[in-house]
Amino acid sequence: MGLHPWFVKDFTNLESFKEELVDHNVSAIGEIGLDFFPDYLPFKQKQLVLFEQQLSIALELNLPVSIHCRAAFSELYKLLIQYPVKGCLHGFMGSYEQATQFTKLGLKIGINGVVCRSNANKYHRLARESLLSSIVLESDFPYVTDRQNNPLLVDSVAFSIAALRKMPLDELVETTYDTATKIFKGCE
Repeated sequence: MGLHPWFVKDFTNLESFKEELVDHNVSAIGEIGLDFFPDYLPFKQKQLVLFEQQLSIALELNLPVSIHCRAAFSELYKLLIQYPVKGCLHGFMGSYEQATQFTKLGLKIGINGVVCRSNANKYHRLARESLLSSIVLESDFPYVTDRQNNPLLVDSVAFSIAALRKMPLDELVETTYDTATKIFKGCE
């Protein structure tokens, strides 16, 4: 449960949000974050305010977060220094260097089906060079749309990352599963 940055324009407050989290025994907050692509830039200030409030609630309730970030990495980094939450950057679209900054804060990096594309060099580097214990696997269904996508695409993501890292698939799956479980324990 969380307020995605695409929907902040129609949202007025978070008064009932914390109550809903507690009442429904929620195990994580997400997908929340910042999206400064042109369609969402008119709501930049509102995104920042509501995201900061959600980070504060996550810290107060000791809940992990799933974070969406597009074209807002420096602003995100500044907020995450102020609010040292646990969780992952969902469908991470930044550089390896940016990923390293966020993993040093204790966050994990979500890698999705984009890594399966033969021309996705930036994502190949991210998958190859990031600490394995900082990676979680994602399909990002239904949003990775260059081919048919479904939640089972996560198998292809695992296969691609294992091939890029030249490591056994079962070791990659076990490690990334353990990472996701540590983040979202209690979500099962």
